[in-house]
Amino acid sequence: MFRPSLRKLSTLIFLGVLAVILFYVTQGSFRTVKDEQKVKAAKLMEECMDILKSEAMEKGYEIDPANDPNATGLIGVNRRESKITTSYGVLSRRLTALNPNLSAVAVDLLRLIDIAEGDYVAVGLTGANPGANLAVYSAIQTLGLKPVVVTSVGSAEFGANREDFTWLDMESILFNKNKINFKSDFASLGGNKDRGGGLGKNGRELLEEAIVRNSLEPDFFKMKKFDTAEMIAKRFDAYNSKLPADKKFKAFINIGSGYANIGDLQNNKSLTEGVNEKIAELDFANPGVMMRFAEWVPVIHIDNVVKLAEKYSLPIDPEPVPEVGEGKVFESRQRNVIVAVISLLVILIAISIAIYFDRKDRHFTENIVDPDNDL
Repeated sequence: MFRPSLRKLSTLIFLGVLAVILFYVTQGSFRTVKDEQKVKAAKLMEECMDILKSEAMEKGYEIDPANDPNATGLIGVNRRESKITTSYGVLSRRLTALNPNLSAVAVDLLRLIDIAEGDYVAVGLTGANPGANLAVYSAIQTLGLKPVVVTSVGSAEFGANREDFTWLDMESILFNKNKINFKSDFASLGGNKDRGGGLGKNGRELLEEAIVRNSLEPDFFKMKKFDTAEMIAKRFDAYNSKLPADKKFKAFINIGSGYANIGDLQNNKSLTEGVNEKIAELDFANPGVMMRFAEWVPVIHIDNVVKLAEKYSLPIDPEPVPEVGEGKVFESRQRNVIVAVISLLVILIAISIAIYFDRKDRHFTENIVDPDNDL
């Protein structure tokens, strides 16, 4: 019968092979868990959507079931019904973004660039896609980041393009309800050249009124003569004016295709949805603020939400609004601690058995009487 012993080569080989097998079993053993921080962000976005829907209902807005099948109240009107609509809009992007689980995607993107609680981030957005804005705001709030936000108030159609329910109005409601602890620090008109281009005089005046009623400076980004370099410089000054002297921005987040942020609309073709790592290496026509930031910090770009949803296996134009926590984006793989503990116990038991038999054999040998010693 085989008796294990640490003095036997066969025993040492067996223990070595066992240890290697258990190592690979442990290394390949994972369990899937729900990411609670992502769930928290999604719940926050859901609560924000409910609050804004109630506000829309109180204002007496009619919900068009063809354009807003989930009756969120956050799908705006077509361009003919709004004086502050800056461009055509893609309805599917607006509908896809009104999914609370999109905030989990925003959390994931921020983690990819190694953001930590208390870090400062620069945010540039438009009113074109309230759902995408809510997703990023919910992620920022949940992760405990400190944003400096510059908003282009104008909106493409089906976005935040109601004259008295702009994105500035929406975020102010959420701020006053203590759902978020930040809101826009500065605002511009948006539209062509970021100065209300494409709108009538009355439309530009309505945007200025929105800026004033939300306690922002209406003349901050006004320029007597348009100059791209001056516009970018003003924005950099605006962001940095809110940044403590001993702090640096850790990322720039762009939502939408605002002229000030991406520059020429053609630049969008070179941008990736999500984290962009090579923007600083590309040559852009009329680069915007994003390209300048990319020289120093990582950039997150969110515009075509449909592409982003497909990447993360979220539904397109979902009906009804998905439940919070649905989707692979919430799944997190963690090493299976139980398997690791069992593997450790197995190898320790195997070694202990070998030691036990070693000691037993040594004790037996010590008690053998040498006949020659009795003579």
